[in-house]
Amino acid sequence: MSTALRILGLMAATIAGNAARRTARRVGGWSVVAVLCTVSIGFFSFAAFSFLARWLDSAYAALILGGAYLVAALVLALIVQSADRRPSAR
Repeated sequence: MSTALRILGLMAATIAGNAARRTARRVGGWSVVAVLCTVSIGFFSFAAFSFLARWLDSAYAALILGGAYLVAALVLALIVQSADRRPSAR
């Protein structure tokens, strides 16, 4: 009886560990997406201000950089989302 309880305890610990790792991976992935989106919004704000202030001078660099960050964030969001829907390999 004691061996059966020990085995059940080990199985429960393994299942809990796997769930914690999956959750940590998801939180980490979505955190990177959130940071990239935040940086993108910052660059777009700076670009809009520069565009209005200087009329087509250095605004293009900030717009291009902001667009690159936004595209990277969207691609990463697709990767994280597709990883969430994939069945786990056992």
